[in-house]
Amino acid sequence: MTKKRSNFAIIIVMLLITIFMLGCDNSEKESNDAKKIVEEEERNFGNFIVLSEKTIENSCLIQYIMYDSETMVMWTYIEENHGGGLSPMYNSDGTLRRYIP
Repeated sequence: MTKKRSNFAIIIVMLLITIFMLGCDNSEKESNDAKKIVEEEERNFGNFIVLSEKTIENSCLIQYIMYDSETMVMWTYIEENHGGGLSPMYNSDGTLRRYIP
């Protein structure tokens, strides 16, 4: 019975490794003109104004630094292939970081 469990665990680990390796796609999908249009659309996303965009080395992650045009609170968004996460940015004293133009 333990041999069956260990074989099952090995299969699960191998499947997870395969999924993670196939998840990243570094190929060039868009022409330069189409890329410029996408970048312009991303600069203004609702109330958010994107200040910077950085691809994290050796990963599929892209980090956006942006601020809310109404509240001026700064946010960071980490994007992955099929989702992401949004978080406010804080100063060292624990207060919300605000964008000052």
